[in-house]
Amino acid sequence: MAKHDEISSTEKLLDLIRSNHTVADKTSSTLDPSQSTKLRKSNSTKIIPFKRPITVGIDIGHRDLKMVKLAQYSDKQWKLMDYMKIPFKSTITKESSEFPDFFKSSLTEFCGRSKRIKIWTLMSSADTEIHHLRIPKVGRKKIANAVYWTLKKKTSFKETDTIFDFEVHGDVMEKDIPKIAVVACVTHKQEVEKIKSLFSKIGFRLTGLSTIEFAYQNLFRTKWISTAEKTIACLHIGEEWSRIDIFVSGNLSFTRGIHFGMNSIIESLLEGFNEREKVKILSNIDMTEGNNVSALKGLEKERTLSIDDARNIILNLNHDQPPLTEKNAGFQLKEEEVYEIIIPAVERLIRQMERTFEHYIVTLGNNTIDKIFVSGGTTYKPLIDYISNQLGFEVDIIDSMAPEIPFLDGISSPKSVHERVSFAPAIGIALSDNSYTPNLIFTYKDKEKLVSIRHINRGIFAAFTLIIAVFMGIFLWQGHVKELKKVKIFQLKKEISQYIPKVYQKSLTLMASKYIKKQKDLKEYSMKYLGMAIINDLSMITPSNIRLLSITGNFGSIIENKAKDTQKILEVDGIILGNSDLFDSSLAGYLIKLKDSPLFNQLSIIKNEVEVYEEREALHFILNIQLV
Repeated sequence: MAKHDEISSTEKLLDLIRSNHTVADKTSSTLDPSQSTKLRKSNSTKIIPFKRPITVGIDIGHRDLKMVKLAQYSDKQWKLMDYMKIPFKSTITKESSEFPDFFKSSLTEFCGRSKRIKIWTLMSSADTEIHHLRIPKVGRKKIANAVYWTLKKKTSFKETDTIFDFEVHGDVMEKDIPKIAVVACVTHKQEVEKIKSLFSKIGFRLTGLSTIEFAYQNLFRTKWISTAEKTIACLHIGEEWSRIDIFVSGNLSFTRGIHFGMNSIIESLLEGFNEREKVKILSNIDMTEGNNVSALKGLEKERTLSIDDARNIILNLNHDQPPLTEKNAGFQLKEEEVYEIIIPAVERLIRQMERTFEHYIVTLGNNTIDKIFVSGGTTYKPLIDYISNQLGFEVDIIDSMAPEIPFLDGISSPKSVHERVSFAPAIGIALSDNSYTPNLIFTYKDKEKLVSIRHINRGIFAAFTLIIAVFMGIFLWQGHVKELKKVKIFQLKKEISQYIPKVYQKSLTLMASKYIKKQKDLKEYSMKYLGMAIINDLSMITPSNIRLLSITGNFGSIIENKAKDTQKILEVDGIILGNSDLFDSSLAGYLIKLKDSPLFNQLSIIKNEVEVYEEREALHFILNIQLV
């Protein structure tokens, strides 16, 4: 049996004539199972819909990395595909040299190797400034220039050191003067480049970069968090700072940073507890004796809380957290005692919220707040209720992974409310899109360039369509001319048929000699191109699972073909590949196709045996075909 590299030139010619080979590549990605140090839930059997936009939202926190993956099915329909939370090791921080490797391995595990995924992430609000502007009523093309100069008058910034983007919220009236409401976001270029450099270093392309305010705006705009209220305030409690953001009909209308965070509550507990313990120790020790001084110091050291101890106690207030044990410092503290110690710190937060709402409603003349959402550090229900009672507003937790949310697509969300709340920023940023989310790496300037390119492309397309229309018109006109000429030819033939020309013997003899010569020429041409005709016919008939190894023909010469008994014989040597059970049926079908050909007359099988070809079974056949 001939080897693959020894196949005759006939086979190569057949392959060239067919030219219909297609190759389909399929890619698959697998995700490692969740580990004990990671929180993750994924529908492993789910197949991501073909060409659905997939967006990964990333929230790089102080102590962990949170990622979510969303698929967009329509303008207002999303599905949560996967989520993951990975705590940092004790040796890793966002600034450490080990972080890029940790980040790369985590993102690779979560995203896989897909190139269709868009990645959005958050940058710190401490590095950004958000300004609410009212610009004069101008045309669409002049809005960017008006925003720039209005922002330039309000804040002094250098274009070389800063990046800014804006979003138009619509027309408003200011003292009976029509204006345009705009939200502008300004940040340091150095911080943006730092984040872009991180993603570039780990080999991932960053699609978008925005802030937590716009992440929450996405939650309300897309109806991921559905609310019937028109004006909503969102209190996000961070580590050092908190933010109060007010949204009107899903649009960010006001934002303010507050120098208060979870560390304020933790420090309040730390100081209050340690002070109480010191008082208890002093009341039980007689300080007049010298040896009791050292005993006091020992007891103080033994019964004093650390920052980590206080943090665990605060987190334990969320009843969905694991309870403290006797080994944990502060185990003896009752919930009511902790609540009593931290209330003064919460009071300071409430006073700042009151002043913020008073400024927003009274000073700025806006509508009252309909509802307050709390996110970030705490989900402790008594604390939430206390804030609600003190402010006089309905207060709720922004639970972006509540089981009743329709976009979870059957994925089980964490049982812990505190864990679910912590994913709100990541989900919000994953809902981003350049059409409605400010993007600090794809600003209004980039969008204007994209619009210009689209206009050029539309112009080219319009010109191309016009050219096609012109050629189509010419084609139709030529078709009409063709039909007119056909009618004219028919009329001329009809006129000619009325005349009977005279026939002479000399003219008939001349016509006969021309006819004989023409017949001889045709036979010579038929013999000359018979081989090519046979190869062409075989290439059209032979299916892809049959390979022809050689084609041998005996057609004789023109002189020999004058004898009626001279036969043209074709010997075809080939193999059939594929399922061995189908060899006979494939050969039978092939013979039927050959018999249907106008070139082939009688067929006979000389050889029909199963042999090994290229380390697999194949049916080797030799056919004897008599040509017409």
